[in-house]
Amino acid sequence: MFRNLSLTKVVIPTVVFVKDTGKVLDTPKITYQEITSTDYAVKIENAKKSFLLSFSEQYDGNWTDLSTNKKGFYGSNPTAVVSYFNNNVEEMASINRIEPAVLAGSLITEGKMNSLHMELNGFSNGWLITKSGSYQIHLTFSSQKYFLVGLIVSALTLIGIILVIGFLLLRNKTGKSK
Repeated sequence: MFRNLSLTKVVIPTVVFVKDTGKVLDTPKITYQEITSTDYAVKIENAKKSFLLSFSEQYDGNWTDLSTNKKGFYGSNPTAVVSYFNNNVEEMASINRIEPAVLAGSLITEGKMNSLHMELNGFSNGWLITKSGSYQIHLTFSSQKYFLVGLIVSALTLIGIILVIGFLLLRNKTGKSK
């Protein structure tokens, strides 16, 4: 019935014009570490003015940036595994495990950064960060906290059921032996 049928994706891009001033962007040094697939630690050093932080993950409004008092990265002596942009951006070794501090940070919202979260390049997450100086932020997928709360409630329910069954079995055994 249908022969030589093909589908073609039609992309209509948004065009933005930017005036080239000839100035080189003054970007801070950025070091980041993937803790889990839903949590990242990002260290910002020597930010002198506002800058765009790009996170090449499919855009989702549930990604949030939180300020944190933590200094340094997770794991024992993490090392940089790759550098970009003349060592201005470094990726630390991923630990890919749940850290208690990260778990607590995902459940208890630390201070939300005063930044604007937006879609960059038509697909990725981006933040306009206005804070200057050196600091560390925590990128987290906020919907993950609902999963973690459900996991904790389920685990506690299972433990409670096992304890009740154990108590009832123990009571029946002691009642029969008398």
